[in-house]
Order: sequence, then structure tokens, then C-alpha cells
Amino acid sequence: TCQATLGTQGGRSATVTVDRAITDAGWLDPLQDEVLIRTGVRGVGDIPLFVGGVDALDDDETGRVEATLISRADELKRAAFEVPYPSTRGMATTEQMRRIIQSVQSSWVVAADVVADPPVPTGIWEDDPGQALDDLAVGINALWSPDRLGGFAIITNPYTLAVEPEPVAILRDGQHGVLVQVRHLRSREQGHNSVTVIVERTDGLAPIRVTARDTDPVSPTYWAGSFGKQNETVKTQSPLTRAAATLVAQRRLAQSLALARSWFITMPPGIGQVLDPGDL
Repeated sequence: TCQATLGTQGGRSATVTVDRAITDAGWLDPLQDEVLIRTGVRGVGDIPLFVGGVDALDDDETGRVEATLISRADELKRAAFEVPYPSTRGMATTEQMRRIIQSVQSSWVVAADVVADPPVPTGIWEDDPGQALDDLAVGINALWSPDRLGGFAIITNPYTLAVEPEPVAILRDGQHGVLVQVRHLRSREQGHNSVTVIVERTDGLAPIRVTARDTDPVSPTYWAGSFGKQNETVKTQSPLTRAAATLVAQRRLAQSLALARSWFITMPPGIGQVLDPGDL
């Protein structure tokens, strides 16, 4: 099984189930082995789905062994900084993210495709490389995740784009279509009518704290209205000024003032496997 999710620390996960004779022969060693999962897609050929190490082996009395695999993102998050990691002031944000990723393993490929890539301010992270990447990504409205080839991708959050990009695929239902099942979910859980951005300072001064609220009285998510109050707090070191922090808060608020609408689409093998998280 393979799963891929979209999120700041989202990533990929996979499991492989084999006969115990495979592991008895020395394969799928959690200390050193790496696994590549590929699938055949008609008209396309073999495409990779997952690259990562073996994390754990779970065998039962039937002789079946389930190997849980570890993604590049999980591997990176476990490689805590041995000493505090300082930012390189003035470096492009995606380049700083690339350096953090490759500080764990220099051979990891990092592909960045973002709309804005401003320089990073002075900052320092204690021990968590995943949190460092989150902080940097928030400042440029980006998402980072491991890709299907064993590298990393940094993309602009598609919900913040001013112009809708061309879709990577068009799926049709009905006769000769590829959709097997479609479900539509609407939820207020992820909606926020207030966003507070806290910029942690490294110079000893008090943190910058700004809040953006839905103050439109006719809005269905008005802060003092029937929707109630749902605030999101975002902590980061990236925005250097109050104005920059305010802009981040306003952008986050703009994409949160609605019910979360989710579509669950089921497709036959070979169609969904060519899509990646973040694809439109």
C-alpha cells in the first residue's frame, strides 16, 4: 500500500507484505535496506510510487511479514539538529530549505517551484528540521513534501494562487469515464475567522504578534456573528517586520473564510497513480 498527503509536514507512507522467507533471507533489513515501489500504468509504463527505508517488521503466526517503510520526510524529522541551526540572512527561502534538507543527506534532490522566494531573516532553530522547514514555508505560502523519487518538492500552496493554473488532468465520469465513485464533504472544522501570526524574535525582543479577523458584518463568518469564534495561531521566525507578519495573517485568513469542501474520488488503477499531492 502507498499513501501520499498534502501538507506542510505531509509526506508519503507505504507498507509491503511478504512471506517470511524473504526476511529470513536477509531482505528488508531495517538497518540498511531501501525500497523502491513501482507500478505499471498502461500507456505510460513503469512509474515510481515510493522510495524510502524500512522502518519496522511485523510478522505473525501465518508466516506473513508486514514491512512499514519510512519516507524521506519522516527520516528528516528524526535527524534532529545536534546543535542549534542558524539561518543564513539574505539567502533565498527555498535555498535555505534546500540546505536544511541536504544537511541530513547531501544526495537528496530538492525541486522548488514557488511564486515568491524572498530572502530569509535572521533566525535559529533548536532541534527540529521539520519545524524549521515549516517556519520557512509559512513565510512564502509554500508546502514541502517528499516526492515519489526519493527527493523533495517545494511548491506554492495552490490555494493561495491568484490565477488558477492549468489542470494536470481532466477526469470525466459517466460512460467511458474514469471516475468510479465521488463523495462531497463540507465541514467548518478547518475554517477560521481569525488568524494570529506570532513571529519569534532571536534578538531578545518581544515577539511580534498580529491578528487578522473577519470584520465584515454581512459575512457569514463574521467574528462576532453566528459562526462563532475560531482562531488559528501560526508561529514562525520568517516574517521580519510587523507589516510582513500582517500580510501572512491576511493571506491565511483569506483562504480560511469558508467551509472546507472536500471531494473524495475513487478511480481504477493507473489513473490516480500518476497524480501527486498538489496537482490541480
